[in-house]
Amino acid sequence: MHTSGRTYFNTSIETMNKKIITNSLLCLLAFSEVHAAKAVNQDITASPSSKQKGYNLNGLYGYQNFKFNSTSDSNFNRFSGHLNLYMLGSNNIRLREDLNAGLSIYQVDSQVNSSLLLNPNFPSETHQVVRNNSVYGRLLKTIKPYLLLDVVGGLGHNSLSYSTLIAKNTEYQQQGRARSNSDNWFGGVNGIYSHSFRDWKFLGSIGVLYSQVNQDSFNYVFIPNNSTTRVPFLRNKSSFALENAELSYQLKDWVQPFVNAGLIQVLQFENNRSSISGEFLGALPEFNLDQNGYRAGGGLSFKYKQLTLRIEHQYSQRTDVYHSNLTMVSLNVNMA
Repeated sequence: MHTSGRTYFNTSIETMNKKIITNSLLCLLAFSEVHAAKAVNQDITASPSSKQKGYNLNGLYGYQNFKFNSTSDSNFNRFSGHLNLYMLGSNNIRLREDLNAGLSIYQVDSQVNSSLLLNPNFPSETHQVVRNNSVYGRLLKTIKPYLLLDVVGGLGHNSLSYSTLIAKNTEYQQQGRARSNSDNWFGGVNGIYSHSFRDWKFLGSIGVLYSQVNQDSFNYVFIPNNSTTRVPFLRNKSSFALENAELSYQLKDWVQPFVNAGLIQVLQFENNRSSISGEFLGALPEFNLDQNGYRAGGGLSFKYKQLTLRIEHQYSQRTDVYHSNLTMVSLNVNMA
């Protein structure tokens, strides 16, 4: 491979790895926030301090599309993609009077298309496919009927595949393919507050979330010259502050509209390789310290006997270069 192309490829791969990590973390953040909102709605209504027994079975499906575009002079870094989230689990498992537990498994399938140009190097186009399989648990402690402490944690494994085209339609054109694996874990704590007034209900939460991703080193193989580039081991450590609020109204016994909003602040972003710390045109603003964000959404919750169906849409943005739309449908069955 041409020297300039190889140098650029190393830069491109490092930036690409950061995208993969961000994609996985976005899923975890979205899942954690949604699951916390569900837990509050279900577990405050049926608090451990009450004498109600039984547990809840729940399932969730989510679809998210996202887009990032950063341009500076003749340089650019762009990516867009979508993901599908599937979750099955149980909540409200009573451990004692003031303590409930929950356990879920989930899968995230995502695809990302990206393009990158950093002069004087060659442009590249990359297609990425990621599958994440994880287990997620929580402990929900009732401090007061209106105040709860929520502790969450999870472990996951990611399978990744890459297809990259560098210097398209030039004499230096190279096509590369690779597969890799990574593992992630996360933990967090949230304080949750609930207040009801007539048919109105307010839910608020403040918390922190820590996540770590370890990606194995792997080889990128290029054709037609069969050259190989080694991508070294990557460790990413990130922590976030999360604030969320939701307001709902009991319109009928069976239907409850709601609106919600939240803020995300990046408290920490560290890599074992300093070259992917965000120097490439602010490639991933949602996890750079100077790129905090917000989300806003709403939906409807329907109740029929022991069944609760929740339909929700969320819009999120990180400054003016990144935005995403997330739609979720969840079903809860009270097994009391």
